[in-house]
Amino acid sequence: MERGREKLRKLFDRKLTQLPENYTDKEITNARAYFQKHKKTVQTQRWKSSIPGDNDLKILISTAKLSWVKKGILSDDSHFTEYKEEIMSEYGITVLDLKEINQVMFAWGWK
Repeated sequence: MERGREKLRKLFDRKLTQLPENYTDKEITNARAYFQKHKKTVQTQRWKSSIPGDNDLKILISTAKLSWVKKGILSDDSHFTEYKEEIMSEYGITVLDLKEINQVMFAWGWK
């Protein structure tokens, strides 16, 4: 069990980086329009809107512009997790649902 935890720590220590802010107002407007067009009913704890807010859109746009072959966002924010397919289709970003990962870790006894 400890070996698995250590592997995860090393993976995330190596892969996590500070995200540079790299977006324009026009890109934010276009992204907002995309999510409005693909609007879903999303259960959120804090937000009234079911489409991603500007900060979420900035993260998506900036992440999409990274030069990495595989891009991902680890989050429990329903604005990301409920739009996994749309985010992959439009931005090429894999959304990893933190809640799902926690459930697997708990099932494996990694608490």
